[in-house]
Amino acid sequence: MKKKIYNNFSLLIVIAIALTAIAISFVFYNSHKTTHETRLKNILDFLSKLPEEEEIFDQAKRSFPGMRLTLIDKEGTVLYDSDKWAEDMGDHDKREEVIEARAKGTGSAVRYSETMHENYYYYAQALNDGSVLRISEMQTNIFRTFQKIIWPVALIVLVALFLTFILGNIMTNSIISDLKIQVEGIAGGTTDTPMYRELYPVRRLIEDQREDINSKIDNLEDYQNTIEAILSNMSEGMLFIDDVNRIVLVNRRALILLDKDTSVNYIDRSVLYLTRDENFMAALSTDRTYLRDRVILDINDTKVRADITPVRGKGEFIGKIIVLSDVTKEIVLEQERREFTSNVAHELKTPLTSINGYAELLSIGKVEGKDVKNIGSTIFEEGKRILRLIESMLNLSKIEEQDEIPEEDFDIKDIVEKTLDLYQLKAEEKGMRLEKDLISIPYTGSKELIEEIVYNLIDNAYKYGIEGGYIKTRLVPRDGYFIFSVEDDGIGISEKDKDKIFQRFYTVDVSRHRRDSSGIGLSIVKHGIEKLGGKIYLESREGRGTTFTVEIPM
Repeated sequence: MKKKIYNNFSLLIVIAIALTAIAISFVFYNSHKTTHETRLKNILDFLSKLPEEEEIFDQAKRSFPGMRLTLIDKEGTVLYDSDKWAEDMGDHDKREEVIEARAKGTGSAVRYSETMHENYYYYAQALNDGSVLRISEMQTNIFRTFQKIIWPVALIVLVALFLTFILGNIMTNSIISDLKIQVEGIAGGTTDTPMYRELYPVRRLIEDQREDINSKIDNLEDYQNTIEAILSNMSEGMLFIDDVNRIVLVNRRALILLDKDTSVNYIDRSVLYLTRDENFMAALSTDRTYLRDRVILDINDTKVRADITPVRGKGEFIGKIIVLSDVTKEIVLEQERREFTSNVAHELKTPLTSINGYAELLSIGKVEGKDVKNIGSTIFEEGKRILRLIESMLNLSKIEEQDEIPEEDFDIKDIVEKTLDLYQLKAEEKGMRLEKDLISIPYTGSKELIEEIVYNLIDNAYKYGIEGGYIKTRLVPRDGYFIFSVEDDGIGISEKDKDKIFQRFYTVDVSRHRRDSSGIGLSIVKHGIEKLGGKIYLESREGRGTTFTVEIPM
């Protein structure tokens, strides 16, 4: 801008000086020409009053050097010429200055002289006898005089141009500096800065644009804050990569799921910084820009599902959106569902096979009368086993699906004592001691859930206890909750089984042939405690016994 202003300013000054010099030269030339014409006229007027003698003309020639005198008679014949022999000159009656002089008394002309081979200015005056006296001067004489003046003018023009360039640069810098200060003031919103009046429209335009830009920035900030809030509060991880697999956007949840440092900025980095899973990278290959993919990533002990969707803008592939979800629980549940189905089939198959086998023997008459009673008893026991299994499954399903827990007032000690009474005879048959340390605890809540928890823990201790062993129960209150524990000195639980003991149909008896165990009791206990907002703890050593401790809020 500075260079442009300087160049334009300098060009205008140069043109102005040049035009001024030309105008001055033109005026001066015309003035000088007029002065010469007046001089010639005065000389001619003076000579016309003298006698027409050759000596006088010669004397005049010497008195006025550079002048040419010519006397022409009324027929156009040259009688005298100060620069040529008169007899060598042709007829001058047709010369325009002569014709004009005869007609008007005086005449003038500028033309090329064939005799002198120069451009001449001619001035003629008619005499009383009809002849014409003409005086002339070469134009070069006028130009030479003018050239003596034009050089000082040219020098002045050059000095003016030099000063113009220097002052133009100084003035340009000053204007640019002022403009810079004023524009910065306008841009910064300063209104008290002195300003060129020509910048007022610019200021109004900038102020309007500033308001519009500020409004758009506010909208963009609100939009960005909304997007950031949505991304930061998403339970899923969000990742967007461009067409060359560079990270454009990634939220905190995605970094957590991929087990990456959340304080690191991964924007504009390759997605390889987040994971190098082969299946994942294969799904991001350039030949799959039209396909949606789903990949399961193993991140430590977590299963992460990556749903990959191509994004296209104006028909062109611009990147992929990747939604990351923790599906560990879903996969575990799916695995548990399959195990549950397998376990149910197994648990039902054994008694049903026995029932069907004996029923087939009865139907074909292969059973003797004395064996009918034994076979009937076996069928009856297997049927009860199936009923117990179904009842346990229904109880577990009821607990899992129960949204609202019915409440009633009761004493937990009564439930524990009632359950122990049910196992008193069974314990005596195995030579087991039932020991109890119970404190009365009034409770308001689900009596049914408490009964299931107490019954299944005592039942589990009885089933896996040893003959001649013991079952110890303890019930004590604490600040805001109560503790119920069941201890036995039975077969115990190995370390590898402790994490699985609460799964459906899982039993520590690897033979899986215990007729009195369905493997659902402890699952019922766990789900019941979770419904009541409590916790359960397990302490066990293989071959040394087991202790279950339950904490339930009051």
